[in-house]
Amino acid sequence: MSVEKAGRPRRRCVLLFARAPRAEATVKGLRGGEALFALSQGRVRSAVAALPGIELVFVPPAAQAGTGFGERLEAAFRDAARGGYEEIVAVPGDVPELTARDLAAAFRALSERDTVLGPSPDGGVWLIGLRAGEASFSDFFERVPWLTPGVFEALLSNAPSAAVLSRKNDVDRRADARRLRDALCGTRRREKDPILLAVLEALLGRRAAALPLQSARRRLDPSFSVPRLPRAPPLFPPSF
Repeated sequence: MSVEKAGRPRRRCVLLFARAPRAEATVKGLRGGEALFALSQGRVRSAVAALPGIELVFVPPAAQAGTGFGERLEAAFRDAARGGYEEIVAVPGDVPELTARDLAAAFRALSERDTVLGPSPDGGVWLIGLRAGEASFSDFFERVPWLTPGVFEALLSNAPSAAVLSRKNDVDRRADARRLRDALCGTRRREKDPILLAVLEALLGRRAAALPLQSARRRLDPSFSVPRLPRAPPLFPPSF
């Protein structure tokens, strides 16, 4: 992370759009999903902590301004830019496979491009990254059918030169959790992420709900912890 401007490192941040894990599970109708979203949000925090010079900014519903999803997302980017951040990446709290490597790739892309996008298989995006001052936020966020399968294509149309990262799954419904579980079971990824597989199997009923997650996560992922997010009314789904 050596990009500099006027002889000094750029200020970078990750905006985490997320409800408290229990509220996230309730809004999405995923009974027993609190552990999954706690894991997802904890991994974002761990990923940011592993990258020098990048700050994490929580954006819970109570801190969002605007009447619609696009307005709230744009307002968060504007607030971050006014706060002095020059490279801004936003992610939701429902992408359990997100890693420090993914965030590092996004910021590497922002060293060369004004925009970076991480597409999801459902047509949405799991990451949006912008360079403050290099492009109009209004132009980028306008005419986007938020929370539909057309989000990625609309954003790419607004920013044709955007860098595009690899696809990554978010979890909005039980079917998403099942697809992710099946993908983990069907590849060598099973060995690489036993905690996520265990959480998904507990959620989907293939293991007892009283999964000993606390001891497993301490043994396999000592950095895992639940972010202290304010409990607030669910104003909109945090997935992009």
